[in-house]
Amino acid sequence: MSASNGDEPIFLKAGVNTNVRAPGDFVFLKEAAFPVEVTIHGQTVKMDPGESRGIPRSNYNEPAFSSFEAKNTGPADQSVVFVVGEGSYNKVIVDGQVNISAYVKTAARGTADSLPTDYQREVGALSVGETVITADTADWTGTGVKDVSYGVACIFNGLFYLLYDDNTISVIDPYQATGTFIKHYGGIGSLWGSAGMAINEYGVVYTKGSSGQIFAGQIGGTPSGALSQVNTFGPYVATTRYGLMWWKGRLYSLNGSGKAVHSCAPDGTDIKVELDLTPYLDSPEQSNGGADVFLHLGNGEVMIYDHYVTGVGAWKKYHVNDAGVFERKTGDVNSEMSHDSGRSAEVWRALTPDCSRGVVTFSDARYRIAEFQNVTSYAELYHQRPGDAATIVRKRVLDPISVVTTRVGDAVIYDWAGFVLGDQFGNYADYLTGYAYDNGDVVRTVDTGTQTFSRRSVSVPDLAVLDGSTMTFKVLPDIFD
Repeated sequence: MSASNGDEPIFLKAGVNTNVRAPGDFVFLKEAAFPVEVTIHGQTVKMDPGESRGIPRSNYNEPAFSSFEAKNTGPADQSVVFVVGEGSYNKVIVDGQVNISAYVKTAARGTADSLPTDYQREVGALSVGETVITADTADWTGTGVKDVSYGVACIFNGLFYLLYDDNTISVIDPYQATGTFIKHYGGIGSLWGSAGMAINEYGVVYTKGSSGQIFAGQIGGTPSGALSQVNTFGPYVATTRYGLMWWKGRLYSLNGSGKAVHSCAPDGTDIKVELDLTPYLDSPEQSNGGADVFLHLGNGEVMIYDHYVTGVGAWKKYHVNDAGVFERKTGDVNSEMSHDSGRSAEVWRALTPDCSRGVVTFSDARYRIAEFQNVTSYAELYHQRPGDAATIVRKRVLDPISVVTTRVGDAVIYDWAGFVLGDQFGNYADYLTGYAYDNGDVVRTVDTGTQTFSRRSVSVPDLAVLDGSTMTFKVLPDIFD
């Protein structure tokens, strides 16, 4: 018998398949806190500490296997010790130990720096049924909301963030018509940029001033000091070109002519031309001559208003990838640049990812959440941290949806992975290694082991998920960066 090298305990993360590169004819699980599933040649056996498993050779001159996979079936991570040897197992002579290197390979980033973690969300349908939505209907009138002179807003993690003249911020659920806030931030300091607003994943809020100044500061539950001017976005940005986006470590905005999209570093330096809009403008010489409004819908999806002339114009859709490259997309919306309410209206300040609702301000100095376009909604879905309604994320479904009645409740058929992960994190498939969900009959689990879904060229189909149940996604932690 010959044994593999190494004598250190091996770390196995709960539920993760780990490849063990060790040739032999048998595997002996010497030490483990929980049972371990060992897969050799596609056959899986659950092993308890002290148990061995032997495999006959197909070629007398070669070991029965060159590697195997080990999966920790326990509820927590654990350290284990394997012994792999050639010939028949003999407990008296077993003295070798295997050191396993756990890893996950991705399609675009090579081997991941860390192992997957569980991301759990409670999911379900708030309503199912056909609802016709009419544009320019103001659903939320902002009773008791403070005055605003200009008004800037953005969408972040599926919620509207509204900035007031006194440098406070309110967080509003886009589909909430009660006029009550989810959260209110105060003590932020001096934030007076009036031409755009963006928030990054660390809670830093940026605004753009009328002359292209970039302001930045931290939002949170406690005051963080006055916001300070970071730098000027070159001579490129004027107040007539509204909108600001944070994307993958950079800020994006229209230039002064409205004929290009520029980006800069967080401190306002390193200005780059990212997109020439001239080929996409319908009437570049009319009125202001270019695009006027630049709104980030989240996840790199952008709507740009072509130009400002009297009547209806074109909101054109683009997508920007992780490298900052823009691509023209389908999904244009013909709508006015301003919300038509019979008042003197301001431009749209923020839109939901489905472009059904937006934030506007009026001459009466109040924010409104209004319907952006005529659509038919077939359901309103949600996901949230299990049991925590304060973290709810809602979505209108603008295509017909199916519900299957099971013995224990209704199972909603939808692209749940796309809703929970894709809408927030973009290319989630290259961070995903598994998921588990309740289909009303059993809790079904899918796992791609040591490779991400993208690496294995596997996609997540529409799933029939029990309404109100908890879904668990195994994702690499850097998806949250």
